Amino acid sequence: MLVLWQNQSGISVKDLGTQLDLDSGTLSPLLKRLEAQALLTRSRQAKDERVVIIKLTNKGSDLRAAAEKIPEKMFAKTGLTPDKLQDLNLTLDQLIEKIGN
Repeated sequence: MLVLWQNQSGISVKDLGTQLDLDSGTLSPLLKRLEAQALLTRSRQAKDERVVIIKLTNKGSDLRAAAEKIPEKMFAKTGLTPDKLQDLNLTLDQLIEKIGN
């Protein structure tokens, strides 16, 4: 949803998969579930019907306000400081990179 909120005008499934590092076999079922919840729409591009464009619905855009409260709740539950969370994210990114190679 974060990537979709950053691309309000729409994004192709291919570009979304690239940004999320997900293949279409993983991404397609997720997009179908989000579409069934009326959070997004999928449509074929007119000039190239092989390209599927994802756009948020109003309901999907409105979800952003609720999601903005999540980081505050995470810090309250975990007791992590922003610096500790940043260190943890860096460590996890390094782990993912090493596993991927």
